[in-house]
Amino acid sequence: GDVRKLVENLIIPDDEKKSIETPRVTRARVLLIDEVDVFFNKEFYGSCYSPAATLRHDAITRLISYIWENHESLSRLDDVKRSREYEECCKVLHGWDALLDEAIKDMLSDVRTFKSHGYQ
Repeated sequence: GDVRKLVENLIIPDDEKKSIETPRVTRARVLLIDEVDVFFNKEFYGSCYSPAATLRHDAITRLISYIWENHESLSRLDDVKRSREYEECCKVLHGWDALLDEAIKDMLSDVRTFKSHGYQ
C-alpha cells in the first residue's frame, strides 16, 4: 500500500479528518530520468528510501498560523503549550504529543532563523 497514506491514517484516522480541510490539488506527474546509470551505482542502489507523510487538519493549520503570527513572543515550547491552538492539536493527535512537541521545536527554530525576501 501507500506508506504515506498509512502513516497519515495512523496518526489522524480518516473519520477524524474534517471535511473543511484544504483539499489536495491533483496534478499530473512526470518522472524524468537523466543519467539512469546513477540509479544503479553502489551509492544509490540498495539504499534506504525515506518517504514523508504530510498531516493535514484544520487544528494543525491554526497552530502553524499561531506560531507564525506570534513568533516574536514565543521562544520556548512551553510558551506554545499554553495556547488554545496547542490544546486543539493535542486532541486531534491524541497519543502523539511527543511528535507534536518535536515538530513545534523545529518550527520555533525555523521562525527564529527565517529571513524574509527583500521584495515583499
